[in-house]
Parts: sequence; C-alpha cells; structure tokens
Amino acid sequence: MIQQQQQQQHSHHKVLPKRIILVRHGESQGNRDNSAYSTTPDYKIPLTPNGVAQAKLAGAQIRRVVSDDGRSRNWKVYFYVSPYERPGRRSARSGDRSPGTG
Repeated sequence: MIQQQQQQQHSHHKVLPKRIILVRHGESQGNRDNSAYSTTPDYKIPLTPNGVAQAKLAGAQIRRVVSDDGRSRNWKVYFYVSPYERPGRRSARSGDRSPGTG
C-alpha cells in the first residue's frame, strides 16, 4: 500500500529540462552603427557577417554540449526565439536542421 502511494506521488512529478541555454543574437548592424535604428525598425536590423559567424559558432558549441561531444545521438532541442528577424536567422544558422532538433 505504501509503495503504491509512493509510485503515485512520483508519477505526478513534471519532467524538467536537463539544461536551459540562453543565447543572445550575434553582432547586428545596429551594434556597429547606431544610425541603423533611424532608418530600419529594430526587429528588421540584420546580423553583420561577424554576427553570422558568431551564430554559427554558438550553434556548433550548443550541438557539442547537448550531444556530449558527439557521443550521444539521443538528444532533442527546443528553440524558443523572439519574433525579431535576428534570432530566427540565428537559430536557423545554429544547426536547427540537425538530427534531434525539435
């Protein structure tokens, strides 16, 4: 009876993520030239070539972490991104087409 109650209590526990990784977008045109904000809405300001390279590096590092340096093929990633153009582009460049991405 006690064992059955303990099992019921454990079955109601929520499964929490193993880790949460926060990533800010790479360098944007607005970071390099503040006047970009006077002609382009903030959410439409693109990444610079350096920002794209930063996003690719971040994607490679995230993949290394979540896949245990490539040893694990049983992993899943969920992206929560802002509606701004930069983060969406970053996530696409960060490896969201890789296996195990959800």
